[in-house]
This record gives sequence, structure tokens and C-alpha cells, in this order.
Amino acid sequence: MKTNTIMASLSTISGVLTVVIPLIALFLGSVMVVNGELSLGSLIAFNSYTALLFSPWSKVLNIIPLFAQIKVSLKRIEQLKFSSINAANTAGEYKILAQDSAIVLKCENLFPCINGEKLLKVPINISLSQGETLRMVGINGIGKSVLLKCLAQYNLDFFGSIWIKENRKVVYVPQNDFLFEGTVYSNLVMGLKEYDEIQLEKIARLLSFDVDFNKGVTPFRIEISTGQLQKIKIIRALLSNPDILILDETLANIDEASICRLVNYFKETNLTVIIVNHGSLDKFLQPSEYKILELGRG
Repeated sequence: MKTNTIMASLSTISGVLTVVIPLIALFLGSVMVVNGELSLGSLIAFNSYTALLFSPWSKVLNIIPLFAQIKVSLKRIEQLKFSSINAANTAGEYKILAQDSAIVLKCENLFPCINGEKLLKVPINISLSQGETLRMVGINGIGKSVLLKCLAQYNLDFFGSIWIKENRKVVYVPQNDFLFEGTVYSNLVMGLKEYDEIQLEKIARLLSFDVDFNKGVTPFRIEISTGQLQKIKIIRALLSNPDILILDETLANIDEASICRLVNYFKETNLTVIIVNHGSLDKFLQPSEYKILELGRG
């Protein structure tokens, strides 16, 4: 999140250098021409050299956000390895709950791991029915994201059992913000073979997503706010029609009015939701409307 803010700031500075400063030079030079202190030809030459002078500086400033995006891309490539190699050292398994079960997701004696090492001393035992909301809390670094990836079957490195009801789709929305080369629209529907255009427009209105769908975007130059980036991820996730939605710190920069409407949408669609969010949910949900799982190392 901080990275995107820095990149946006540097892009703004770059724009100021390449546009505003030459204009100032042109204005001052024009005053000098009027006062007879400078010839018109000298002004044109000076203005051209000024533009040439600041253009390389703008490219230097763009190196920093480019480098930041490279780091994000490398991190995502590393995550593609998941834990398939380390999983051989653990005894975790996924199981299927019967179709007539009231429970859609259940964890039994679950220990999320990194390289086969348990992150927690106390096992996790939880169960969720359709339409229930779970808030996961814990200090930074405790392993919340690792646990969420286990539930989404992105991380196979765990001990214990994870039960998921038959034919239930689990969708995980990561905390990392990322854009693919293309348009805003192509990013909203990326990876979806089928989607409902009416539903897309409805969810976009629900979240007050007012970015032009035809706006061109690139992973190397992000000109969209962090809140709008998070909304893109949520819209794409909801378009896939999940039964269980996992939000990994995806609400941090979204306005309260949009979150309120989003939570009401969860209730209306009877969606099972697992949320990691550092802010309070009490503005949007009554304490009786959600469960809390507090992670600790014991």
C-alpha cells in the first residue's frame, strides 16, 4: 500500500518536472522578450534545451516505481512455488464435507506452517456455516496470510485437516495490489471465462468504483489509488460467484460507505466470508453477526 502511494507521488513529481517547469521557463522568457532583454530565437532555443534537460530527470524518477514493481513481480513468482515441496514434510490434508452438511468449511487440529515449521502452538478448530462471517485477528507476522492461503488451497504446508463442502468455490483475495497490462475492464474480468455484465455494473456501483473501464493500465506505472485497486480485486472476486470469500486485508483503503454496502451485499447473497482487517468491523456488523478467531503463539 505504501509502495503504491510512493509510486503515485513520484509519477506526480515527474509530471511537474516535464510539464510545469518548461512552462515557467517559457513564461519568464516571454517577459524578457517583451522587455527587449532576449531575442525570440534565443527563447525558442532556451525552451527546447530546458525540455531536454528535465526529460532525463523524469526518466530517472520513474526508475524507482519500476524497481518497486519488479520486486512485487519477483515476490509473486516466488509465491507460485506455493509449498508443494515442503508439503512432503507435513501431514495436512483436505477433505470433502457431505452435500447435506450445514457446515461449509471446517478446520480440525490445524497448524499452518512455513517450511514444515508450525507457526502456532495451539491448533485451530473452527467451523463455518453458509452465510457466516469470520474475522481473523492477530499480531503482524503471526501467520494470518499463511493460514488464509491454506484455507484457499494455495499453501499445502500445514498439519491437520481442512474440510470444505462439496462443490463449494473458495476465492482468496490477496493483500498485494497488482495490475495486468491492458485496461481497467480487462483487469476486472481477468481469468474469468464467464461473467455477468449486469452483475459487474451492479458491484461497481455498489463500491462506488468510478474509474473509466477503458482506461489503459500497466503494472509498471500505477495511476489508480490504492482504494480503487482493492476494489478491482473485490469486484473480480465477486464476479466469479464464490461460496466462500477470503479477504486478506483488502478493505484497508476503501471508504466506509462502500464497505457498509459491501457487507450488506454479503448478507443478501448469503456469502460465507473470512476477513483479516486491522480496522474495526463494529461500524458495519453487530458483534453477534460475526465470529472471531484470534491467533496467538501460545
